[in-house]
Amino acid sequence: KVAILMIDLDQFKKINDTYGHTVGDRVMMEIGRILRDFTRAGEAAFRLGGDEFLIIIPNIGDERGIEPVKRRLLQCFQEEFRIANCHMRPEFSLGHAIFPDDGEDIDILLQVADERLYKDKPKTREK
Repeated sequence: KVAILMIDLDQFKKINDTYGHTVGDRVMMEIGRILRDFTRAGEAAFRLGGDEFLIIIPNIGDERGIEPVKRRLLQCFQEEFRIANCHMRPEFSLGHAIFPDDGEDIDILLQVADERLYKDKPKTREK
């Protein structure tokens, strides 16, 4: 089985509005660096676009196997980002899908992961 883990940076617009787009771009680059370091042999991390990222994790086993991966990922983002004299701790929402349990088509898997990610979003977020 293969898991996909979708990651969405919460309130990225607020980061851009508060610190500017240059800092926002550097936040995206730092997230990319962290995800590159996070992935293990056989895994892959991608930026889907905007503030969304995707990690592919082969040999996941079952649904229970994704929780340790999520905890390990969240630990990677515990430290404050220090970018251009700005200090912040970005927060993320996570969603996942497992092939073939949740679907056998990438579009369906992405939809399932996105629905789970949306359920993980903070209830009170700025628009």
